[in-house]
Amino acid sequence: MSNVQNDSQNQSVNADGGYFYFPDLSWLKDLGQSPAKVYVGLYRNALRATARQLQAQADYLRELSEAEGTQDVFARQSEFAQKAVANWIDEGQRLFALSRESSVTSR
Repeated sequence: MSNVQNDSQNQSVNADGGYFYFPDLSWLKDLGQSPAKVYVGLYRNALRATARQLQAQADYLRELSEAEGTQDVFARQSEFAQKAVANWIDEGQRLFALSRESSVTSR
């Protein structure tokens, strides 16, 4: 589907002859850089937290695949669950602290 931009009317024509209208985002310039920095920082830290959680899950699956028997599986599963809850609490506190710091420094 190819789009041909028509800047004068803020719309694009697709291959079927239909129109897509793009909103005028010039009002975003009025917000300044501070909110954008806050959101970028929050997203960056949220992605880092997600990466840490995914790595923990990958490690858990590796350990689970190496389990010797049923008791070992349950022990590893219980250990992972306890670590996961502790990590979620830590990540939540970390993100809250970072968002609070970002909002104070952006003023």
